[in-house]
Parts: sequence; structure tokens; C-alpha cells
Amino acid sequence: MRFRLVILFCLLALSGYSHPLHFSITNIDFSENKAEISIKLFADDMTNHLKLNSNNSQNKIDTYIKANFKISLNNKQHKLTLKEIKSNTENIWVNYTIKIEEQPTSISIVSKLLADCFHDQNNLIIISNKGNEKGIQLNARNNWESEIAGNF
Repeated sequence: MRFRLVILFCLLALSGYSHPLHFSITNIDFSENKAEISIKLFADDMTNHLKLNSNNSQNKIDTYIKANFKISLNNKQHKLTLKEIKSNTENIWVNYTIKIEEQPTSISIVSKLLADCFHDQNNLIIISNKGNEKGIQLNARNNWESEIAGNF
């Protein structure tokens, strides 16, 4: 009985405590002549930060991401081409493509998505190329950027 009371007390104490997680997930998938980039963000974070409404959301999201996400392959910065933006009440998915002329031997990524909004923001990047995957975490500790060379 005493054990149950301790468990109940702990659950009640923790139920009022919430620690929001602030992160984005970016998947970069390479194929022969292009890379598909898919960025997943929390809808409420983006809506509140960019003050989105139904009239301006697509353009504001695209502009914001292009200003805060950069990718360079083989020391050449590539322009993101918007493919689509999808959303529901919880998430926003933004899909881009970039054209590539040769398979990359080095990748440089800067992802400052929502860094100007949350001090604890983490941007997770998953890179897939020829069956290999590499994951990196970008945040204030690594100045929101990473460079990868060799096999990935």
C-alpha cells in the first residue's frame, strides 16, 4: 500500500511538469542526380514563431527555411527547390530537391532552424547515400553546422 502511495504521489507531481522538446528532423536522401531533403518541424513552434495564418504560411515557411538551412556539396552551395509543404495539427513537413552533378565527397550543412526562438533547439540531420546512413545533431554547441567528408 505504501509503495502505491509513493508511485501515485510521483505521478501526480510529474503530471504538472512538462519539459517541451525543441527539435527538427531533416532527412537528406541522395540518388544519382538529385538529393531529396525533407524537413519536419512542430507546427505550433513554426506557427507561433512566424505568426503564420492561412494566407501567408507557405511563403513564410519556405523563406524562413531557405534563410536558415544551407547545404554545400563538394564545397559548392546548392539552392533548395521547393517540392511541397504538408501539415497537420502537430507537424509541418517541407520537401525540397537539389540537383547534383556528381556524388558528393563532402557535405557542409548549416541548420539554424528555430535557433532564434529556442535556446535548447536541436536540429537532427539524417543523411542517406547508397545504403549508408549518417546522423548528426546541430545545436548551439557546434554553432549549428557540420562538415562531413568521405563515405557517408
